Amino acid sequence: MTNLKLPSLTWHSLERLTGGRPSATIGYKTTVTANADGMFGTFAIRHHGNIIAYVGLDRVQLRHAGWNSRTTAHRLDRICLDNGLTVRVGIRQGILSLIRGSEVWALPREQRATFDVNA
Repeated sequence: MTNLKLPSLTWHSLERLTGGRPSATIGYKTTVTANADGMFGTFAIRHHGNIIAYVGLDRVQLRHAGWNSRTTAHRLDRICLDNGLTVRVGIRQGILSLIRGSEVWALPREQRATFDVNA
């Protein structure tokens, strides 16, 4: 699935999309949950039931829960693009990687990368 099938993944768009409901489907095997893990005002993006990102009003946290797949990379990259982050997400040598200019770093399963929105 490409990013063309996903709705906007900004905090405001996710708030409208859930419309007061606890969760909503946003793509193939991908859901958004409001007030994730008891964090009021934060949305969790889940792929195959695993959290791959948190989207807050002023912060985005990326992780991949072991899903080193193009689909996961597409979803995380779309979150980055929609929230104005300067980092991109891709697959390099079969590993989910964060890319900023010529700098590339792997995102291990247990690691999370946190970015300020519109920083």
